[in-house]
Amino acid sequence: MSLTVSKVDKSYGKLKALDEISLCFEPGNIYGLFGRNGAGKSTLCNLMTGRALPDQGLIHLDGSDLVSDSRIVRRVALVNETWPYPSRRHIRQAFAMAEGFYGDFDWHLAESILKSFALRLTDTFASLSTGQRQVVKDIIGLCLPVEYLILDEPTTGMDAAARERIYSFLLEAYQRRGPTMIIATHIINEVSQLISRATIIHQGRVLRSFSVDDLSALGNTVTGRPRDVEGYLAQGDPQLLSRQRIGDLLRVSFEGPVPDEQPKGLIVAPMDLQTYFVQITEGATQ
Repeated sequence: MSLTVSKVDKSYGKLKALDEISLCFEPGNIYGLFGRNGAGKSTLCNLMTGRALPDQGLIHLDGSDLVSDSRIVRRVALVNETWPYPSRRHIRQAFAMAEGFYGDFDWHLAESILKSFALRLTDTFASLSTGQRQVVKDIIGLCLPVEYLILDEPTTGMDAAARERIYSFLLEAYQRRGPTMIIATHIINEVSQLISRATIIHQGRVLRSFSVDDLSALGNTVTGRPRDVEGYLAQGDPQLLSRQRIGDLLRVSFEGPVPDEQPKGLIVAPMDLQTYFVQITEGATQ
């Protein structure tokens, strides 16, 4: 029941949005999909839900071609900046339309989320703020009986408290029905506790794909006197990501295993997910 992307290309005129992207999203996980603006995240999200067609390559769900089998589209859903329902109708009607296409809408969860945000089924989409509109779009995605739910920037326009509430309901929806979720966002550290795997794309290509549990073995920083730092790194064969002088000290970010021996006076620490993302995408750009 995996969602697989195999050697997919997509261009818009002379702009190459995706370049031989290959990925596999296994069921039962919450994935993070990260990339800088223009990296190809939204294009990939559209392709994986049938809202756009690849120029080359294949996208399969459980072995069936997403492009040629229209029934597959009902098993995946995308929440993004678009609103495909009448804006001046009641929210209730949008929920009913979504249920008409996908079936078995979770009305109990929908009303619980609406109440948490002081919204009503009789509100119209057109009357809402940007953040409230995003909440309503998220509700539709979280309440659908799909196998794969793709959320492209699901907290647009929300303040920190609202984002935390949405993340809580996201986990509740995951526990209730267990859809595989793919969250494309630039607020990386906020979702780092939700996801089990992360994929970083850069300039239309997959830069890294890894288990979040392995992050401490992937990216680290070492800080200390330059001679000690250089000696420490010489114990292994790390891939250096950046070097920064801080007064008399040197801080180096690197990928690879941490050497066993740590001289006194050095500070070695794993990077958080957002720092790791920034370091490797900056390195790939240079």
